[in-house]
Order: sequence, then C-alpha cells, then structure tokens
Amino acid sequence: EYYRTACRNGSNEACINLAADYLDGQRVSFDLDIAEGLLEQACNRESLTACANLGSLLVDYRRTPEAQVAAVSHYRKACD
Repeated sequence: EYYRTACRNGSNEACINLAADYLDGQRVSFDLDIAEGLLEQACNRESLTACANLGSLLVDYRRTPEAQVAAVSHYRKACD
C-alpha cells in the first residue's frame, strides 16, 4: 500500500518497486498489465530505470513484434 500511495504521489522508485511486486506475484497477484502501466508511468516521468525495466518487460513477457519495437524505443530512451 505504501508503494501504491507513493507512486500516485509521483515517486518513480515506488512505481518501479510496485511493478516488480506485480511481476513477482508474491505480495500481490501477478498482473502484467498493471506492472507495464506502472513502468510506463514512471518512464514518462523521465525515470531511466523504469524505461529500461519496461523494455525488459516487453522483451521477456509480451514477445510480439510490436513489443520488440517498443522495447527498443524504451531502451533507447534510457540510454539517451
């Protein structure tokens, strides 16, 4: 709940940690869509770590050609 509140209040680190929890599925139920949305939110707020993690999520979980193209875009944003 603390991560959720902090993420809503603009903490990119909290969004990243909450996304990791949704991918892990231990403390909250596994939810790929929520994890992706949280990382997208933090990436849009210029969190380079979130952008890189979002790229990895797309490569590891989505595995579609469109996801691969999007992943490259997110990796590029993190590197640039």
